Amino acid sequence: MLPKVRSVFDAAEMVTFIEASRCEFGIAHAIPCYLLIETHSALAEAFKLAALPGVESLSFGLMDFVSAHNGAIPDSAMCWPGQFDHPLVRRAKLEIAAACHAHGKAPSHNVSTEVRDMSVVANDAARARNELCGCEASIRIR
Repeated sequence: MLPKVRSVFDAAEMVTFIEASRCEFGIAHAIPCYLLIETHSALAEAFKLAALPGVESLSFGLMDFVSAHNGAIPDSAMCWPGQFDHPLVRRAKLEIAAACHAHGKAPSHNVSTEVRDMSVVANDAARARNELCGCEASIRIR
C-alpha cells in the first residue's frame, strides 16, 4: 500500500523503485502495488494512476480525503451513512471505481470505522459493492 500519492509521477517512481528492489533481492514474483487515494490531486489523476503497470488497486482514504477539504465536507461523512451519501465523497468513490474498471484494476473503498458491530461492517461492504463498484473487490474485511 502506497499512501499519500499526489501524482502519476510520484506513483510511477514508487512502483519503479519497488520493482527494482524486487529484482535486486531476487524476488521472483511481481509485488502488487496498491495506491491510496487521499488527496484532490490524486483523485484528479485516478485514470492515469489506474493505468500504471504494477498497480493492482486504487484504494480510497476517506479520513484524509475529508480532512483535505478543510471543513467543506463534515465529519459525519466519515461514517455511515455519510460515507455513501455525501456528494463529494460519493463522487470520489465513483471516480476511483470507474478508473479501476477502465484499466482492469480493483477498486477498494475506505475501511469501516465501526469496530464493534460486524453487521454494520458487512452492510458498509455490501453497500460499497452494490452502489459504488459493482464487484466483489470492495468487500475486504481486514
